[in-house]
Amino acid sequence: MAQNQSDSVIIDAILGKAGLPLEYEIIPTGFSPEPLLAGDGDFYFAFATNQPITLENLGMVQGQDFYVTLLDDLGYQVKQGLLVAKRDFVAENRDAVVSYLRAYLRGWQYAIDNPAYAPQIVLDKYGADLGLDPAQQQRQMELQIPLVAPSEGGQLFLFDPALIDADMRPIAEASGRTVPSTAELVDLTPLQDALASL
Repeated sequence: MAQNQSDSVIIDAILGKAGLPLEYEIIPTGFSPEPLLAGDGDFYFAFATNQPITLENLGMVQGQDFYVTLLDDLGYQVKQGLLVAKRDFVAENRDAVVSYLRAYLRGWQYAIDNPAYAPQIVLDKYGADLGLDPAQQQRQMELQIPLVAPSEGGQLFLFDPALIDADMRPIAEASGRTVPSTAELVDLTPLQDALASL
């Protein structure tokens, strides 16, 4: 079960990489896992920081009543939430870009180090009129931190560009896209400069 038919590209990449046949059917569904509980499908394409909370709120226990498997763990290591800018913009505004990235890094590091802060500021300020559930927002932050925090010895948001050639490029090309060289796509030096200046 998935929200978008286009998720088949991801599923095909995972199954193909594992040498498994592409024998499945996507059942269109919404953002609630309740159709899964009703038996409308066998698997549910979800956000690891959202739908598991719904299941927990129904009294279910992860690892016992349901399982969450990250796409990374299935060999689909595609970076998401990338910050993208034109190369000439970065060249002309490098100091501003590095300053922005430094602030971005500081904000995320503060949120990781103070996990109650981000949900509270969302509830009190940015989402004050959205009727958000404080417990859900806090749990979402708890689930998000391991996905954002760098691995031991790593740096926040820094990744090896070789991942693009190893994982992202074959997936994009399999879906019929033409992909420029990694050197044309990725310049991590503004991020590296921001990290060095923290």
